[in-house]
Amino acid sequence: MEVKRFEKYTRLLSRPLSWIDNLYDPTVVSAAQFAVAEYNKKTKTPLYFINVIKGKRLVVRGQYKGDLYHLIISASDYTKTHPKRYEIAVMDQRLVKNSSWKLESFKQFPHSIFN
Repeated sequence: MEVKRFEKYTRLLSRPLSWIDNLYDPTVVSAAQFAVAEYNKKTKTPLYFINVIKGKRLVVRGQYKGDLYHLIISASDYTKTHPKRYEIAVMDQRLVKNSSWKLESFKQFPHSIFN
């Protein structure tokens, strides 16, 4: 399921995508957990978050100011023993607009959201 494409953000970069060093950072984990919860609401699927495998952060300025997290996560449903990988994009505008996270994309890996 692709929620929304996010090419609009790539034109407004203040600096390039940077690899996330600490995949256990509470903000990164919160972004991933939010994405899984939103995906579950929209698709009525019982996925649960396992961990963040790798990710990049994109600092966006201008009209869409905030941080875009592009993550590869592991998630599983309650009936299967083998988790699957998902590629997600979550926009964090909490500090800028007093709003919350926004799910931009959620796809089963290896399909890229940058295609």
